[in-house]
Amino acid sequence: MNREEFLKGLGASLNGAVPPSVIQENLRYYDEYIRNEAAKGRTEEEIIDEIGGYRLIAKTIIEANGGDSEESGYGSADGESYYGSYGNEYGSSGSGPYSGYEEDERRSGFHMYDLSRGWRRFIIPVILIVFLILVFTILGGLFAFLSPLIGPLLVIWFLVVLFRNRR
Repeated sequence: MNREEFLKGLGASLNGAVPPSVIQENLRYYDEYIRNEAAKGRTEEEIIDEIGGYRLIAKTIIEANGGDSEESGYGSADGESYYGSYGNEYGSSGSGPYSGYEEDERRSGFHMYDLSRGWRRFIIPVILIVFLILVFTILGGLFAFLSPLIGPLLVIWFLVVLFRNRR
């Protein structure tokens, strides 16, 4: 993958998920970074392999900005992208910010679980509630089992203490 393909994919993945200014800022950053590293004698492919997949980078940028393409609503009404100076050169290919993300995850060996959005944010509280219910059920069962024995055991203990003191 060369610089243009990388920037086009990154721009398309960010389109509609974050504000246009964030898209432009990140496209400029990665464009400049790749150009500077290439000026040092490295190939664009080498540099892009080191950076990682554009979909994974886009997902990270989207999460850092608290956006989600379904929630943010960035983009124009006619579906055109807001890329400013990157306009049509790195415009949207019609793919969403998460399309093909799984492929990049498999290649990189990195997987991120985001518990801040959607149904996932309810997993931890549900697990905690189920755990507490289980603990209280067990304690209640033990109390129910031992409660008929507590009265006679207290009477026996009281008698033992009473007779020990008489001797």
